[in-house]
Amino acid sequence: MGCFSPDHSLGVLMCYRGRLFLQDIVAALVGRIYGPGDNIIVEGDTGKEMFFLEAGLVQVIKTQPDGSNKVIVELGKGNFFGEMSLLEARGKTSAGILATTFCDVQVLPKTSFEQIMDDWPVRCTSALWIHHSSAMLRILMLYVMKTSV
Repeated sequence: MGCFSPDHSLGVLMCYRGRLFLQDIVAALVGRIYGPGDNIIVEGDTGKEMFFLEAGLVQVIKTQPDGSNKVIVELGKGNFFGEMSLLEARGKTSAGILATTFCDVQVLPKTSFEQIMDDWPVRCTSALWIHHSSAMLRILMLYVMKTSV
């Protein structure tokens, strides 16, 4: 199977054993539905999951020094959030995520991600993931959207 990447090390990560890395990630996803007003992530909690938004709208909310909440951005289909929860040992969430409509999400638990990373060779360590996280997450989101249709 061929692979393309402008960065060889990312290509090695994505192509090792074909597409199985992405298949392992997608197989670990758990579907969830959130309703309008549901807190998907609470700011300051310990992050334990990453979310892929397949449908719906969410707001990223940050608590201000005066205690008020500020909407930073609204995210829709094709976006992801909570990714730092997979990479940081005991990271606290830096913002809250509030569902503003019904949301269909795919959730990647940190425990599943860690098991997948343990099953892959050293060249697929978290350090490499972090170095390429932006590209990896975009590719993963596209793959999730494609396989869930």
